[in-house]
Amino acid sequence: MSAIGTRCPTCGPIQLPAKSFRLVVCDVVAWSYYSFICDRCGGAARYHASPDEIAVLKGAYVIAEPWHVPPEAAEPHHGPPLTYDDLLELALQLGVVDELVPLAETYRAPEGR
Repeated sequence: MSAIGTRCPTCGPIQLPAKSFRLVVCDVVAWSYYSFICDRCGGAARYHASPDEIAVLKGAYVIAEPWHVPPEAAEPHHGPPLTYDDLLELALQLGVVDELVPLAETYRAPEGR
């Protein structure tokens, strides 16, 4: 099995066997990627996979994992993101507060809130 040339963010150019790569091919082309663990430093790397890179990796016998994005993920979203208070208000309106209390007890707000 031949080695595939790539670039580790820490070590620079390296050669790895095909089995070291994970190739994820998404139906949204811009979201396809390949990743690997560097055999020199142990660091993880992940890069966008262009159609040409996908073809090269497949040609080197890297198994491609399909990734199908649900249509709603590509829909435009407007307004600010939901907050913890928004979710609590929704739970109150739905009458499911008792089910959320155990979860809320373990919740830690991000720093700065």
